[in-house]
Amino acid sequence: MFLPPVPLKKPMSGGLMVDFGFSPYSERMNGRVVALGLAALVLVELATGESVIKYHTTSIIFIQVYS
Repeated sequence: MFLPPVPLKKPMSGGLMVDFGFSPYSERMNGRVVALGLAALVLVELATGESVIKYHTTSIIFIQVYS
């Protein structure tokens, strides 16, 4: 026996609709920030001639990869 679907309540904050989770706007902004970060890493590597990983100690790299 299956129960009929129950409509979920819309998240509201002070009468304003709130978007939680993935939305087209947030995904677009995240993509743009990632693209800027990758471009900055490439520019730093081109300007210095060394890998960005050489700037950090092994423990810092481990913490960044782990988290």
